Amino acid sequence: MFSRISSAISLLFISLFAQYGVAADEVLSAPVTSEPGADVTRGVTPMATSDPFSTEAVLQLLLGLLFVIALIFLLAWIARRSLGVTQTGRHMRVITGLPLGAREKVVLVEVGKEQLLLGVAPGRVNLITRFDEPVVDSGEPEGAFGQRLVEALQRRSDS
Repeated sequence: MFSRISSAISLLFISLFAQYGVAADEVLSAPVTSEPGADVTRGVTPMATSDPFSTEAVLQLLLGLLFVIALIFLLAWIARRSLGVTQTGRHMRVITGLPLGAREKVVLVEVGKEQLLLGVAPGRVNLITRFDEPVVDSGEPEGAFGQRLVEALQRRSDS
């Protein structure tokens, strides 16, 4: 997912720089013209300067700013969706989850001393069952990395 985003951003910058490079080559390859009493120029016409506080300039600035802010929110949303970044509460947390389909999953949530098994789908969250006693010990790490970490910490405390 991130490789696609970085590729798109790279292509955007390459196309922008390519346009500027073509414009610079055109200016440098233009014939040198000289008018009596004027500086020597390379086919460059003087640019008219505009007021930086004109309505057009301020509107362009605001639209650019809104575009950048929207881009930041879009990237945050994509990161949250793809990386599973979630906000955690003090008394409620997700212990584990199991995807069932493309957008459906079952989640085990701990609230206080209770554990709830929830079915989560787009636009819906259903309580499947409630466990008064913990089904899964939420204090113990999962997976091979968690087991190795516990073993390493035990060896370190023993020595």
